[in-house]
Amino acid sequence: MQLTKRPETALTGAGRFPEQLPTAMRDTAGSISPVVFTGQLTVAENNKAAVDGSTIKVPPGKRLVIDQVSFLVQAPSGQRPLWSLSLDVNSVWAGHLFPLMHVWTEGPRDVFSGTFQTRIVADSDVAAVLLLNTFDGGAWGSFAVSGHFVDLQQC
Repeated sequence: MQLTKRPETALTGAGRFPEQLPTAMRDTAGSISPVVFTGQLTVAENNKAAVDGSTIKVPPGKRLVIDQVSFLVQAPSGQRPLWSLSLDVNSVWAGHLFPLMHVWTEGPRDVFSGTFQTRIVADSDVAAVLLLNTFDGGAWGSFAVSGHFVDLQQC
């Protein structure tokens, strides 16, 4: 099979250039600001989860684009921790699960980590909640969420 390049008009529609097409949001020079959120969660003994609903905040007039998430967890041997990032949009929750890989065992504790490339978008009216799940508690975890803010503009 041979691939051929399509005419530019087929890609942009009726000879219009991409900058002429209507969009709900426009990225302009200077409108993108890199951002990193970091934190730690501890799952108490005999508990199954710890929640962080306050670290990730999106200012009004901005959109957060999450490009990468990284996690590290130490848990009692035999447990399988799981990180999740949930977004609350008008009381409808969307969960994103991040399974971790076992890295090493250190005494009675296992260490897990994971780094994930992603594209998760949240506006200022969206609540972002990080959750660390384990089976029996006694786990500690750290996270880093990186991406950028984009200014929202009316078109």
